[in-house]
Amino acid sequence: AQAICTGEQMANLTVTGYVGSIVKWQSSTDNFGSSISDIANTTATLTGASQGALTQDTWYRVVVQSGSGCTIVNSNVIKITVNQSSNVSNFAVSSSNVCAGGVASVTVNSTTLANGTYTVSYALTGANAASGLTASLVMNSNTGSFSTPALNATGTTTVTINALENSAGCTSNITAGNTVAITVTAGPSVSITGADNVCVGGSVTLTANPSGGSGSATGYQWERSANGGGSWTTVQNTTAITYATNSGLSTGNYLYKVTLTQSGANCSAVSSN
Repeated sequence: AQAICTGEQMANLTVTGYVGSIVKWQSSTDNFGSSISDIANTTATLTGASQGALTQDTWYRVVVQSGSGCTIVNSNVIKITVNQSSNVSNFAVSSSNVCAGGVASVTVNSTTLANGTYTVSYALTGANAASGLTASLVMNSNTGSFSTPALNATGTTTVTINALENSAGCTSNITAGNTVAITVTAGPSVSITGADNVCVGGSVTLTANPSGGSGSATGYQWERSANGGGSWTTVQNTTAITYATNSGLSTGNYLYKVTLTQSGANCSAVSSN
């Protein structure tokens, strides 16, 4: 038995151990039910080239006769399984921008790809050029995703998916809807303004001032230290850019810092002051 992909040729078939003469070879697309085709070949080898590219499962056998008037005997049957390549006629990729050192998630959308696991072959061009890359892609309900290596250099990096191999080992080349550009920026920075002295029972509003990075802010984690930065306690962890200090604090000196997180991969920063 052999397994090939649609449009490929089978390997040569050879018959051995027969007695008599080969009358002909035969092929069938239904395991010699009602579909039988004679092949005018009386040699012991049937070449794949003679059969051309196969597009469906095909069975082959040899017809042998040991002498004139003797019974004609059929050999055993060899099945050539023809696996189908994946349909990539509907294919689109998307991604989002990241900060330097981040890993980009590349999303594939296709209404013609069946659910399952595929291997994508892709390349990066631009700031983080790399070729010969592969990744596992699990498609479910028309969508799937894979991750790039860490993108360390700032600038534009373009992902181009060149081919997709299905679980049967059949490859489909992709030439449309297969590229996406990713902007890689330097990581963000953030500082705090609003520091002031207050009396017991008072409160001051601190404001985070972000800059750079990629994507929108997804969180500001405010922390306080009462021992000069020896240890820190989270006092607020929301998307609020401001924090009003606790009016119930006792006398003393308090340090505050804020950690900014953005939607872009690897985009976060701790306040510099």
